[in-house]
Amino acid sequence: MEALQLPPEVLHMIITGQSRKKLVVLRQVCRTFNQIVEPLLFSTITLTDFNTSNAPLDPFYNFLESLANGTTNAGAHVRNLLVMRVTPPDVSKTLDETKADGKNFKGDHEEKMKKWLLRALGSLKSLRCVSWTPSNSDPQWIQDCITQYLVQLPTLEEFNIKWIYKISGKIRLDQISNLKKLSVKGTTEIFRAGLLEQAISIVSNSPNLTSLAMSDDDYDASDDTSTFDLFFDVLPTSLPPLRLTEVISSYFPLRLGEVALQHVKGLKSLTLEGKPDEEPDDVDGNEEEDWEINWAKDEEEDGEGKGSSPCRPKLQPNPVLVRQIQDRRPKSTAFWNKLRLSDIQLERLHLEDVDHSALGYLASYNGLRALHFPDIDASRGAIVDHLTTTFFTEVLPMHVETLEELTVVSAYLPAWSLNAQILNLFAQCKNLRTLHVSWEPNAAGSIKTLYSLLDLSKSLPCLQSLTISFAYPRFMRVAPCGNPWIRRRDSYRKKATEIFPGYEQVDKTKNLYMVEAGGLKFKLRPSEDSKGYRYQFAPPKARKKVVWGDC
Repeated sequence: MEALQLPPEVLHMIITGQSRKKLVVLRQVCRTFNQIVEPLLFSTITLTDFNTSNAPLDPFYNFLESLANGTTNAGAHVRNLLVMRVTPPDVSKTLDETKADGKNFKGDHEEKMKKWLLRALGSLKSLRCVSWTPSNSDPQWIQDCITQYLVQLPTLEEFNIKWIYKISGKIRLDQISNLKKLSVKGTTEIFRAGLLEQAISIVSNSPNLTSLAMSDDDYDASDDTSTFDLFFDVLPTSLPPLRLTEVISSYFPLRLGEVALQHVKGLKSLTLEGKPDEEPDDVDGNEEEDWEINWAKDEEEDGEGKGSSPCRPKLQPNPVLVRQIQDRRPKSTAFWNKLRLSDIQLERLHLEDVDHSALGYLASYNGLRALHFPDIDASRGAIVDHLTTTFFTEVLPMHVETLEELTVVSAYLPAWSLNAQILNLFAQCKNLRTLHVSWEPNAAGSIKTLYSLLDLSKSLPCLQSLTISFAYPRFMRVAPCGNPWIRRRDSYRKKATEIFPGYEQVDKTKNLYMVEAGGLKFKLRPSEDSKGYRYQFAPPKARKKVVWGDC
């Protein structure tokens, strides 16, 4: 059967999985292939900084001109536009023909940009998302051109602005309206100088807004009022409550005043990237006095690295100390209590600061679909280690039936690493699609544990992605760099490349095609006897240099 005789939906599925380089070739095969490839190839285009790009300019100007004149159908397929410091090039970034003619190089490029930019942008009638990073090197006419275009877009649903540079002119965003998603990133100075006010205008003009992201690059956690809280404080009281279902913030904990609570009653997804500037969990700074530590050596597995396992402390918490910890973190405790009392039950949570109050909130309900602890804080040592008991006995069992994404990673806290108890809990999460965990290669039974994890992946029918991060000894967190750290990382990677190929053969129906461990990728490939597949190390491919012609 020829390819063109396949049903259109089957042909589309096959072509969709191809690389961008292959799509460019497939586009030239025939008209049918071109109709399928064009929407994929031109779904996202980028206008980026000429001053830092080594790409030739001729293809870019040709593409810009073809968009402006309507000689290409690419504009009808563009859904995402990335604008990153659109600055006319310096003298060193000139076209060969203008250099030979001895013209005003920069002026010539600027004239071309003025001629084609607004008309080219105007041809993108079906645009859904715009991401813009303004620069102080952008001339005022480029800023005016982009803002004028944004206001005229009837289909714009998502707008992301990263405003981290001081700009001499003015950028007017207050006329943008009818958004569903808004992301604003800047500095405290830029927020207070007018960006916050414009963000409020956008929100006021977007009654159907469901996602709000706000982050401050130089945010001071000791400040009593974060920019995010200030945003809700100055939001017009006459504004009807928003139906926010997703909030992303670099500030934690949020104050969540009465006004803010009215707008987040339907919150389902929460991302908190910051960590509170509150008292440390160890009350007197002496960890050994605050905890009863029983140094016991784990039993060594037969045939595995005798004597390689470090001693692990078995911690017995001081109940009085735990209560003192909660009292010394009032902001975090108040935040999670407000969510619980307001009956806000999250379905997705990304959290970088794990404490007793956060786990208490998660243990109060069930139905969580995605939980991400990407970097559990090692600076609080044994206190956070003790939270593993609460998490794996009280929190995770509440959500095993609904979890689809799970990330539990700590680079310097071995207590959060894989063990038999944790694997038994993971086995109950039958709906897991992505799993990211920590693994301590030098621990006793580490090879057996890793093989057990791969065995587990066979029993999880929905699992598509497995990522394993290395867990280093706690003492290494004070200097995560230098030769000792590099040597240990390399030894862990070497051990991984020895373990994965030694795993048993699997059949061709295996759903977990690739595993990533410590930044290395292992793919299922046919074994030498052709009876099955084995995980083999897949060296990274050289990155292809993207030029304007690829647009």
